Amino acid sequence: MRTFLLRVLAFAMLLVVSHVALIALATIASPSLKATLMRNSNVPMSVERDHIALRFEELQGVRDIDVLFIGSSHSLRTFDPRYFERQGIRAFNLGTANQTPLNTYYLLRRYLPQLKPRVVVIEAYWETLAINGVEGTIFITGNRGPGWDTWGMALATRHPMALNAQISSQIEQLLGRSTEVRMRPGDMYVSGGFVENWQPNRQAPPTRRRAVVLDDTQMSYLSRSLALLRDRQVKALLTWAPVTSAHRQAVTNLDEIESRLTDMSKAHEVPFIDLEPRVLLDERLDFRDADHLNQRGVDKVMPVVAEILSEVHLLGDEVSRAEPAR
Repeated sequence: MRTFLLRVLAFAMLLVVSHVALIALATIASPSLKATLMRNSNVPMSVERDHIALRFEELQGVRDIDVLFIGSSHSLRTFDPRYFERQGIRAFNLGTANQTPLNTYYLLRRYLPQLKPRVVVIEAYWETLAINGVEGTIFITGNRGPGWDTWGMALATRHPMALNAQISSQIEQLLGRSTEVRMRPGDMYVSGGFVENWQPNRQAPPTRRRAVVLDDTQMSYLSRSLALLRDRQVKALLTWAPVTSAHRQAVTNLDEIESRLTDMSKAHEVPFIDLEPRVLLDERLDFRDADHLNQRGVDKVMPVVAEILSEVHLLGDEVSRAEPAR
């Protein structure tokens, strides 16, 4: 029996070592071998690094801010910290692509002690309430590097791709193999974690209508984030960023989702505000695609955000109308 257990243990160790070796090989592989590995394994290839990497690089030197914006790409492309900075209010946007409430929770645990924000604005886009957080974890890990927070995200997703990304990113760092930062056409990273883009919306409106099925795990982590902020005595605002009307109308159960978020906000005594009805936007000129604003739209939304923060008593009289970013 003892011999059998030792053989099982040895085999398990061999599997682990082989798996790590395969991930290490993926970091130095040729393009053709990378493609083969991607087709036949769950080993993540090098993540294309973009403005997310620049955001985390800048974040290393940021301390003691007033307002933190956090959430998915709808956060990073909606909330321009420069609007507040011109009024002497320190702000930072920690939005990342496909960031779910699971990702948000671990990022808040990691960065709240460093940033010490007075107010946190959580963007809770409905699509991110329906996915598992794997992509968000991989994007954060690949752009910033692994840490206890990304390991927490990966373990919480229980997905091998998210776990493998931690090992892959660590090996890339050790070997100095991280890919270079590349921005999408029209994107410009500006200090404070924001991405400026002036391109108009040329996408055809969606035609297929569907229901969004909320993930109970994501709703739980959203609640945990709000509880964490309350325990740290940080004021919070839960919000939806504007999208085009066609994009909203493509979701058949949006009222139900809004009702659930409203109930959660009341339970935590946190305001929940949909920005869409508060600002008049041109769906071609003020958006870069069906569900992300361009800078023209951002310049219209930011004064409304400031008004809301004042209305719900999250920021005081120091918020006033400022000139749009140029």
